[in-house]
Amino acid sequence: MGTKVPTDEINALVEGFIEDDIEELIAQICAIGENALAIARRDHLYKVQTGNLTSSTGFAVTHNGREIVVSQFEQVEGSAGNGAEGKKQGLEYLKTLIGEDSNGCLTLTMVAGMDYAAAVEAMGLDVLKSAEAYIEREFDNLIKRYRA
Repeated sequence: MGTKVPTDEINALVEGFIEDDIEELIAQICAIGENALAIARRDHLYKVQTGNLTSSTGFAVTHNGREIVVSQFEQVEGSAGNGAEGKKQGLEYLKTLIGEDSNGCLTLTMVAGMDYAAAVEAMGLDVLKSAEAYIEREFDNLIKRYRA
C-alpha cells in the first residue's frame, strides 16, 4: 500500500523557482514527510502484533529522479514479533516505487510496505489515512503560500 501526492501543481511551481527557492521547497516537503510519518506511526488504529506493519512505514522525497531524503524504517516490537521483516519490506517497497519515478519532478512518496496494509486500512483501521489527509492539507497550504 502506498500513496504519491499528485505533483503537477508543485512541478509547475518548481519550473519558475531559482535554486534557493527549490531547496526551501524541498526542505518544506521533507518536513511534511517527517510529520506525516510521525502521524502514521502514532495515530494508527490497528493492534501492533508482529510490529511489521508499523515498521514498514516510511517515506522518500525525490527531485529529478534523485533521492533527497529516505526516512528511517524504525523497527517496532510487537506482542508477537520484532518488526524486522516489516522494516526490510517497507524499504524495498519504497525503493521500488521511487525507482519507477523518473519523470523529473519533485515527489513525496509514503508507504506502508506490508502486503496486507491495504486490507487493514479497508477494515477501518487507520494505517496511512490520517497521514495522507495531513499531506494533502499541507500540500494545499504550500501551494497557496507559493502562489500568493
